[in-house]
Amino acid sequence: MDGYYETLQVELIKLANKHFRTYRQAAYKDVKAYLQLSKGRLEDYARLVETGQLTETDRAFLAAGLEESAMLYALKETGRSSAALKRFISAMVELSLQLLLAYLLKQGWRK
Repeated sequence: MDGYYETLQVELIKLANKHFRTYRQAAYKDVKAYLQLSKGRLEDYARLVETGQLTETDRAFLAAGLEESAMLYALKETGRSSAALKRFISAMVELSLQLLLAYLLKQGWRK
């Protein structure tokens, strides 16, 4: 899954650039922390998808766990609004899951 993580990092940096032009460095630090903290959950998600065992309950649980992994400490210190941070967290999680499904399809997984 190394290719997935490399692509995810690039795309999350693009997302940070889009959401936080002035606070990019803080966003980059938080993206890096998110990637480290979410790796296990993303691998669990991939395993459930590949084995056909992912339920909607599992998806919601794992997505909530990914949101918890997005602590955004550096961005919180900049004084950004909680609404802006929540939008960024939701966008990071959604992007992570979309890219993971695209990666699995590219690797030969079929629904």
